[in-house]
Amino acid sequence: MQITQASGMRVVGETGEGSKLLPLIHQEKPDVLILDAIIPGVRTSALVRRIKSEFPQVKIIVFSAYEDPALVRGLLAAGVDGYMLKEEMLSRVVDAVREVIRGGMPLSSKITANMHEMWQQDEPSHPPMPEPLTLREQEVLEWMARGLSNRAIAEKLHVTERTVKFHVGNILGKLGARSRVEAVRIAIEKGWVDV
Repeated sequence: MQITQASGMRVVGETGEGSKLLPLIHQEKPDVLILDAIIPGVRTSALVRRIKSEFPQVKIIVFSAYEDPALVRGLLAAGVDGYMLKEEMLSRVVDAVREVIRGGMPLSSKITANMHEMWQQDEPSHPPMPEPLTLREQEVLEWMARGLSNRAIAEKLHVTERTVKFHVGNILGKLGARSRVEAVRIAIEKGWVDV
């Protein structure tokens, strides 16, 4: 079953380029927008916020292979109305479109389980930062959130890999994180970085 064959639904546009998305929405005025969690060359959470600001009536469902809880939570915080995994049957996606139109928030069961686990964590388990991040640490944290390795961050910032490791250590200490992944998750939860 294809979405174009679903009763009462019509695909009004498609694009694989983030830069063409806003003009397409303006032109076609869809009721529902289906996005991937990762769009090359675009910060998806920032794009979602912009769409919601300019087109508040458009419902957004993420249909993606990515199920990382921090990524999902970041996109939900940005304003997506649903999150479905690509492993779901297409009929479930059609149901999700119908559900979001009715005002629901369709989530894959796996996403619901992951998010429940993340939200169960007690907020006080992350102590407040004893001191703010320096500008350089903020830059490093932004690149960490984009998935770059220490070596890649060093190249971007024109510093040594050892310097980046030093900054990462400071970031982990200030955030009370045990790993880079946890540091990024905390930063996303606090709204310090976008995904």
